[in-house]
Amino acid sequence: MHNSQPWQLLIRGDEVDLLEREGAALRRHDPLGRDRMMSCGAALTNLEFAVRSIGRECALEIFDDGAVVATVTIGGVLLAGARDLALFQAVNRRRSYRRRFRHDVIPPAVRAALIAAGSAAGVHLIVPRRLGKLAELLGFATRR
Repeated sequence: MHNSQPWQLLIRGDEVDLLEREGAALRRHDPLGRDRMMSCGAALTNLEFAVRSIGRECALEIFDDGAVVATVTIGGVLLAGARDLALFQAVNRRRSYRRRFRHDVIPPAVRAALIAAGSAAGVHLIVPRRLGKLAELLGFATRR
């Protein structure tokens, strides 16, 4: 968040530790460290994409406590597929969207593609019962 890059990589042979940099904390914006942890998760996902894109197996171990957020173990040779390469190439195309969101309905084909992409990465769609309240909270967060 805010380009704080609250993570650091420690390479140990065929293992890479992703460390949380608490010194990069944004105390007023993120007092509980949730945004910092989401940034660490994004960095971990990018690292996984990088390992798979060079044609290597990748195993993740995620930790609940301590400075080490996760360890990535780089395994044997595994032919990188088109999906692996596309996901890694998408990392550099990612951009923040700072403008207001429109109230357009998402086309069914786009929605299905987003759900499929998320599912492949272990993310599942949950539609909240109080969608209006969620929109209100997200609007508040955006203004802050």
